[in-house]
Formats: sequence, structure tokens, C-alpha cells
Amino acid sequence: MVNIIVNGKNISGSNGKPLVEVLKENGFPITNLCYLDDLDPYAGCRTCVVEIEGAKPTPLQLSCTTVISEGMVVNTESNQAKEIRQSVMSFITTNHPDRCLTCHRRVHCQPGEICLRDDVVTHRCLTCAKNYRCELQTATELVDLGDWQEPWVGEERSYYEAVPPKPDRANPFLEFDPQMCILCTRCVRACADIRHTGAISLSGKGFDTKISFGAGGPVQESNCDFCGACIDVCPTATLMEKPNKWNGLASDWTNSVCNGCSMNCTISYGIANKGEPVIVRPVAINKTSQEQICVRGRFGYSEVNLKDRLHAPLEKINGNLRSINIEDAKLKVANYLKNVISENGSQSIGIIASPFSTNEDAAFLHYFAKDIIQTNNLDYIDGENYRAVIETWESISGYRKLPSDTQNIKNAKLIFAIGPDLEDSHQIAALRIKDAVTNNNAELIVVSPKWNELVPFAKNWIQTKPGDEAIILEEISAHIEKNNQEDFTSQLTYLNNNDIKNIISSSSNFQHAIDKKPEIFNQIAIIYAHPNYYIDDTKNILINQASSVAKLATVLVKEQASEVIYYLPNEANVVGLDDMHIKPIDNGKNFYQMLNSIMNGKIKCLIIHADNPLIRAADQVLVKNALNKLDKLILIDSTLSTLSDYAHFIFPDLPFYLKSGTTTNSSSYIFKHNYNQAELFTTINKVNHLHIIFNDIAKLISTDKKTVDYSNEKFIINLNKNYRKYPNFMSGSYRSIDENNSKYSLMPVKTGKNNALSKIKGISVLAGKTLFTSRELTSIGAPNADLMGREQKGVINPIDAKELGLNDLTDSKIIISNNDKVLAINVDISDRIAPGTIFIPQYFQNGQILEFLNQSKNKNNFVEIKT
Repeated sequence: MVNIIVNGKNISGSNGKPLVEVLKENGFPITNLCYLDDLDPYAGCRTCVVEIEGAKPTPLQLSCTTVISEGMVVNTESNQAKEIRQSVMSFITTNHPDRCLTCHRRVHCQPGEICLRDDVVTHRCLTCAKNYRCELQTATELVDLGDWQEPWVGEERSYYEAVPPKPDRANPFLEFDPQMCILCTRCVRACADIRHTGAISLSGKGFDTKISFGAGGPVQESNCDFCGACIDVCPTATLMEKPNKWNGLASDWTNSVCNGCSMNCTISYGIANKGEPVIVRPVAINKTSQEQICVRGRFGYSEVNLKDRLHAPLEKINGNLRSINIEDAKLKVANYLKNVISENGSQSIGIIASPFSTNEDAAFLHYFAKDIIQTNNLDYIDGENYRAVIETWESISGYRKLPSDTQNIKNAKLIFAIGPDLEDSHQIAALRIKDAVTNNNAELIVVSPKWNELVPFAKNWIQTKPGDEAIILEEISAHIEKNNQEDFTSQLTYLNNNDIKNIISSSSNFQHAIDKKPEIFNQIAIIYAHPNYYIDDTKNILINQASSVAKLATVLVKEQASEVIYYLPNEANVVGLDDMHIKPIDNGKNFYQMLNSIMNGKIKCLIIHADNPLIRAADQVLVKNALNKLDKLILIDSTLSTLSDYAHFIFPDLPFYLKSGTTTNSSSYIFKHNYNQAELFTTINKVNHLHIIFNDIAKLISTDKKTVDYSNEKFIINLNKNYRKYPNFMSGSYRSIDENNSKYSLMPVKTGKNNALSKIKGISVLAGKTLFTSRELTSIGAPNADLMGREQKGVINPIDAKELGLNDLTDSKIIISNNDKVLAINVDISDRIAPGTIFIPQYFQNGQILEFLNQSKNKNNFVEIKT
């Protein structure tokens, strides 16, 4: 630390830290319209000028390019420094609709009033969507620009003399209004240097310089992912969220979490006076996401309007769902459950939890299943797949959880990224990988059947067929272990043998370096994120993959293997559900076993919370047949989904963004979501949701048995001792992992070959989550589930397209069939997908591809494709 003097006050800061950051941290107001913390200074706006005693060649220096040193004497309020700031600010506002910014009478104006000073003023701060939350507005006040000469006087190219460019409002997420732009380039640098995307650039020269997306066309035609990083850094109303542009002024803020994937990025909802979220901002509690989120976290809450959600219970009467009094609904369901238990036993009921909800909801459903219904049939749709992976590692190590922490990915030097498309499924994990490559010169190896945005950052890309990942990893491990360069791709003729040799060589070099210096083991990162389903035998494929990942890690870093594997479950709170013991109790049935038990008449009733198997479960024929055969289907959800057609009772629940509770991410960090902040939301559904409704039903069921006693704190701690600090922990700082066993070995791993090549006949189907298609909108059957319209096509390799006689690279239509199942879809012909594979978005046509996928081995493991 060094000591400096600012305006006569002694302060301290880290030696070499930018002066502008030290000033802001210590409460000295300084304008810095082009500066972004933690990035190299751009020094474009010149509004951060200060006077530094003894500085060369002049005392007037930019605080963004100046780093502090011992004894530095700074004056931010000298007349000369203030005059320069006013001067450069006048140039910045020349092309901005700035009359209010420079008007000394602006404090007397009211919204909607006619400007009494100039009757040609049509665009004023008082009518701007960012009024009172605009950094430019604040900056002009800091430099007293209202006392400066009006910059538009006599200036032909000023805003009021030139025709302003038109705004771009064509996409559903972001509005781009170039007339508000001050060319600070923050958005350009955030997109390029923070997100590594490069969708925004400066185009033109001189007076014609402007901000452009892609090749200069509409925003949606660029490679913009709509993460909103540019929105967060924009100091004006140039870039704003479209859903809340005109109502984004928040009166309060929450500490919340996104449930878009298992990264659990931390966010804050801005709450308006009417008690609903109107805006989202990322917050840095999650050390992996830091201050970045993706399109799901930023806009997910706005997909379904609160008024369109479910607010009262429904009952199916004469084939139609009818509103019913809440007390009558509770009594009817309680009586039914008591009767079905009496007649068929408690095992005739199954309960399905949701990975999109909270730990508190999961703990309640475990309590309701075990203590009230006393059924062992408890699971969630993805449960068998997650357990296939972690129980493989558990069988080797004796521990159920990996100690690795995704915040360390950015520090790796050698990264294996194994998964179909991390950019779509776990975008922030992909961002940290890009950080490692860009900032840490990491070598990236992508193992994926599908091109994704990590591939341009990769040194090598193994474009495998779906299902072949395990044998490829096992063979690489064996060759590294034996230091053998022989060709094993004779089995995998579609692979490039030179790529394999490069991978083996790089990995072997790292292995030898770690042998000599074991403490650098954490320079390895093996990131594993599988799709939800393969065309068949998903469980065994995942077991083989988990075993091969463990083998690769063990070969590379030996006893530290568990610390270099980063497993990213597909959905948000999967780890939390496992912590809350959402899995078959004793000899209970998992999700797919429940479906089979429904078909043979053993399960009569299914209770499903906040999920929809019609868009998320494989083998849709079995799913639909089982749903049709149920005696009663009881749903708890915030919307009427496509599953509602099969329901007999539907109870309302709060949407996730309004819930209060906790979630647990892929690294086992526990995050508080609106925790104890429910009073900020004033909704019409606060008295009708899962805990209240089903605790009342529990009391009705248990009247003659025992007193119903459920509390979040007591039950969560009973379920998992690693939640012993609940609820008295700091969000994002505490892990649900046994601190005494946080590091362990995955050795020994079997050295024999346990994997086999995919035996899928013909073309394999790969279905995966895509970035823009909303799960919730898909669940309700909304025609605009893909708000961008980007994800309505499949992808097929040119080799396969040629065999099918397809020639049009952009608009070819194919028909996929298997027995009586048929799916028609347009496809792009591209080598972005491996030969012998077709990629179909999982949510296309409400998840129709799930009809062709199977959880367990199926004799009809093939599809026919024709034009």
C-alpha cells in the first residue's frame, strides 16, 4: 500500500493501481465516461483530467492512465482541471440531444412540459428512458456543464443541425439508439475484451465514426448473444433492455440467482414501486460469473407476464379445467390422496421435483413424500443421468462431490472442454474458458460433435460422433500413459490423426511438468457437460464418459484428479436437489421406472412440481401413454403448460424469480435467492404457493396420524449436514461440501478398456439446449418460444446431405422417422456437425425430437432420414 494526498486528504491504495479507481473508491467524484474497471485505459473521453503536483510533462494528467505512487499529491478541483473537463464534455455532448444537460433551468422542468427556452426541443432528459439513471447526465452535473458555452451554437454537424440516425428496435432483447451515442467505446471493449465476442465495433472515419453491430446491419444479424454486457457499461440510453426500457427505474433491489443453468449466476432484480421486477443487473457474489450473465439471466423473468400466470387452482371437470375454490381444492386432493393410499398403498403415488426451483421446495417435497405420503417414489426428470455420473466417481473415491471450483477455470493452462455446446448450455463457464485462452495463453481442446463458439479459441477440436466421447478420452489417456503415438483412429475414421497426436503431445508435456512440479496440477481443467439424452442407452453412455473423464484426470494429475474435473449438470439446481435427497428412497422408483409402473397399474397418481416432461423427458411415447393412464395427475406450477392437458388438479405456485430461498451451483456454493426479501414483491399470488398449499394438504392427510411439523431450517439441516450453517451463511461464500474431505483421489481407475464405439445405425441424433429458445415459453406452447427466430433449424453434415441428395445449403427440408414417429425440419448443411450426425434443437416444435431419444437401451436405435 502507498499513501497519496487528494485535495489535501491523506488516502492509501495499492501501489500501481489506476488513480481513477482509487479516487472513486475513496469518494472523490470524478468523471470517467470511457473507463472500464479492470481493463486497460482507453483514454478517449478525457473527462478524468486532474492536476498532479510535479507531474511531467504537465501537471494536468488523465487519472485513468496514471497509476498511484508513494507521496503523490493530486488536486481534482483545480480551476484548470475543471475547465478542461468542461471543455471536453462540451465536445462529447455536441452530437447528443443535450439541451437539458447544458440548461441551467432544467431543475424547474417537469416531465411532459413544453420547453419554455426553445420550442424546437423534442428530445429532452425528461423524456428520455434513462432519465435519473444516466451516467452522462451525472457527469455533466459533476463538471457544471450548464455554466459552459452551449456546444451546439454555430456547429453544423451538431444534433440539432443534422438528421439523427434511426434507432434499431427490431429484436426482442436490446434497443440500439445511435443518436444517444457519445462514442465512449465502452460497449466495443466490453464485447471484445470482457465477453470475447466482438459483435460491436467502430466503423467509419472522422465525423462519420459510429458504433456498428456485425457488418453494420441490424443487431440481430450480428453474432450478438444479447448477454447485455454492453448495456451494463453504456453511460447513456444508446443501449438498453427492450422489455423494460420505459419502466426500468427501480426503487429497491434484491439479491437473486438465475436458474438458467447450473452456474447459478448471481443477479439483482430492480423492483419498481408496484412490486414487480423491471430490470436485472449482474452482481459479483458468484466468483465464477463475477459481473457477467447471459441472455437467460437478463431476460428470463420477462418471458411470461405476471398477469398471465396461474393465480388460482384448477380442476378438470367433464374434460375441461375449471377454477375451483382453494380450500375446496385442498380438501379434494387430500381426500383423494388418503383414499388412494388406503386402497393401493403409499407406493401408488410418485412425486417429481424441479431442478428449476429452490432447495427449500426440494426439501419440502422430500418431507411431503417421506413423512406425509410415505412413498419411496421420489425423483426429478434428469435424476438418473446426474446420478449415473456422480455415482461412477463416488464408486471410485467414496465421495459424492467433486472439490473443484469453477472460479479456477480462468487460471488453467490446459483445458479439455467436453460437451456439445458449452456456449449455449453454460455460457459463463465458456466465458471463463475464453478468459484462460485469451489472458492466460491456455491450450484448449474441445471434444464436441458440434461446432460452438469455443472452437475458434481451441488449439484442437475433436469432432466426435455423439456417444464416442468415452472411447476417445480413454484412448487418449492410454496413449499419454504409455507415451505411445501409434494410430488408434483406424476405429474412428472420421477423426484427424494429426489432431490426436497434437493433443497427446500437449497433454504428455503437461503430465511430465506436473510429475516434476506436482503443485502446478491446477493448471489442468477438464470440463464436462453432457447432453440430457442420446438416441439410446443414455445412462450407460454417461457412466462410460464419467469413467473416462476420471481416467484422463488421473493420468494427467494422479491423486489430485478430483480437483481438476469440473462437472456442469445441465439444469440449474441439480446439485441442490441431490443435496436435498431428491432421489428414490430405499427401493423406490426413479422417474422412468415410475412411468413403467404407471403403465402396469402400480402407480395411480403423479405429483409434478414446476417441470414439464413433455419437453424435457426422453421416450415421449412412454411419457404420453403413462400420463394418459394416470388416475390423477396433480401439478404445482406458475403457468398453464402443455402438461396441463393431462392434469386433473393444478395448483398455483410462484414463478422462480419471485421465490425466496437458496440454490446450489455446480461447485456446491449455496446462493441466497430473494432471501427474506419477499416483502419487496407485491403480487396477487403470494398466499397461494407450494409450501402453503401442500402444508395445508399435509395437515388434512395427517389429522389422525401426527402433528405436521415442517420448517425449512430444521428439515434442510436434517437432510444434509453440510447445510448446518443454514440460514446463517453469506451467500456464495459457503459450500455444501464436507470440509474435512474437500480433496480426495479418484485413483485407482480401471485401466482396461470399458468403452465401445457408438453402434447407432445410420445417422445419430444429437439434441441439445440452445441459447435463445425459452424453456418456459416452450413449456406453455408459445409460438414465440424462440424469440430470435435463430433456432428453428437442424444441422447436417455435407457428406450426409450429399447422400440424401440435398444441395441447398441454407433451406433444405428433411423428414426424420422411426416407426410411426415423424419430424419434419429445415436444416443447414454444414461441417459444424460431425458426419453421421444430425443436430436438432431440443425445444424445436415443443420438444418433438424427444420422441426419438431413449433413456435406456432400445432395439430400434436408429432413425431414417429422407428429403
